[in-house]
Amino acid sequence: MDDAAKVQEESVQCDLCKERTIKANCKLCSVQLCKECVGEHISNELTPHDIVTVNQKKSPLMYPPCPKHSGDTCNKDCIDCNCPVCPRCVDSEEHAHHAFRSILELVDVKKENIANEMECLQKTTTSYENETVEIEKRISNLEKGYRKINVAVDKQRKVWHEEVDCMVDKLQSDIKKMKNKQRAVLKTHLQSITKLIDDLNSVIEEIKEVLSSRDVSKSLDYEGKLAEFKKLPPTLKSTFPIFTPLKVQRRELRKLFCSLTPPSITAVESTHAPKCSKPPSEPLEVLSEQCLLEEPKVVGIVETGYDFLRNVTCSHEDEFWVSNWNCEMKNIDTKGSLLKSFRTRSGEMACDVAIAKTNELFYTDVKNRTVNKFTDGYIEELIKLQNWKPLNLCITSSGDIMATMYNDAETQSKVTRYTGSTEKQTIQFDDEGKPIYSANNKIKYITENKNSDICVADWGAGAVVVVSHLGKVRFRYTGHAASSQTRPFKPRGITTDSKHQILTADHHNNCIHVIAPTGSFLRCIDNCRIENPYGISLDKSDKLFVAEFYSGKVKVIQYMK
Repeated sequence: MDDAAKVQEESVQCDLCKERTIKANCKLCSVQLCKECVGEHISNELTPHDIVTVNQKKSPLMYPPCPKHSGDTCNKDCIDCNCPVCPRCVDSEEHAHHAFRSILELVDVKKENIANEMECLQKTTTSYENETVEIEKRISNLEKGYRKINVAVDKQRKVWHEEVDCMVDKLQSDIKKMKNKQRAVLKTHLQSITKLIDDLNSVIEEIKEVLSSRDVSKSLDYEGKLAEFKKLPPTLKSTFPIFTPLKVQRRELRKLFCSLTPPSITAVESTHAPKCSKPPSEPLEVLSEQCLLEEPKVVGIVETGYDFLRNVTCSHEDEFWVSNWNCEMKNIDTKGSLLKSFRTRSGEMACDVAIAKTNELFYTDVKNRTVNKFTDGYIEELIKLQNWKPLNLCITSSGDIMATMYNDAETQSKVTRYTGSTEKQTIQFDDEGKPIYSANNKIKYITENKNSDICVADWGAGAVVVVSHLGKVRFRYTGHAASSQTRPFKPRGITTDSKHQILTADHHNNCIHVIAPTGSFLRCIDNCRIENPYGISLDKSDKLFVAEFYSGKVKVIQYMK
């Protein structure tokens, strides 16, 4: 059997048994199954499934009709207006200069939230069912508990003989009423919870229909019902009546025969329904400017002793690393004191520096084609490239290294993700096979946003290019007329803050652009006498550190409230 035949044979094997040919797949679980394994896969009732045969054809997607252009359907979403649009809307004056994305991105987020809600409802159903089990146990224990009380009453009855027969009958009548009343309350509570479970199952079935539907409008029009079931019904706490026998006093027979304390049933407020394992996702929205100061201000200026200052990266609250055109890197505090320094192994400049959560310093060396780590005075070579040269880098929230690079012929550029020294992802071309980044050796500072987007300040393209964590292009920001731009927009340093806002250094126009995570222009920091900003970085409290290229100063700016 040749290699092609082997690959084909392996591709039709069942994902569960690894032996038989696939006959179906589960769309929700992305699992291919043989006929014999379908039953085993769907046996987990807590997880939704959607089994289709491998030959079953998918119906075409149904896009919502455009309310403004009859006959057209909306296949995009206008981020600025937050509404679906058709191709004619996109080209209209109303949406000029607006940012767009595929409406399927919005649908994917909506479906993810709907599936997440179904997960929450399923967990809530489990909590309701557990409560019914507890109530049923209490009902079954009523007979046992009340039987003990009746035995005690009968024992006391024998002591008092026939004089107390009538009182015993009266007492047992009272006890029976208490029992029936308590049973009735518990059964009523049980019925109410059973009804809630039925309602929950109805909602879950409705959600399953939405998730499996090819009708996009069903997902867009779906209104969540999780709030209706957010809070569990109260838990009933009940006690048994207490029978206390007393000494026989014939004269006060009726008063002293016993005391009987009625049982109590009280409603105890329960906690909220169980939390979902994954918080709801939200479509990207333009953030409010309420978090921004009306007038940013300089709160510190640090002399680094460098000329041609290129890079700055914050480590601790009051410390940062800097580098310039030479081979030395410095660790400085906000008072300007030198804490430590070291030189690159090649004797050439570090093109970029980045700090990991573990406080290890990483830098790129173009001459050696390497990404290196500096720890406790020791330089470790982590990545050695062939036919490519590294430019800028960042350390992601997961600890991965992401680096921009160009090939030896300076005709290609890309972003590569590494886990340790292992290459995990390459981002180079869009869905149409076109290059995402400008093909040259120009600087391309890179950072990861809190929403996992990958942001690159592409100096050669004159744009901030933002892609999703999967490498799908979200938008390109090319400057804004409302900023103080007088010369072409050529971004250098880039960073993101706790509000997912993107900041980039406009070197030639002496300002910092603040961009929403959707690509909309928010403001320009141009009142702090920034001169030729190059590298920028943020500390944990969102104070902005700006490296001024010619002065060698690092200006610390507060721009958030």
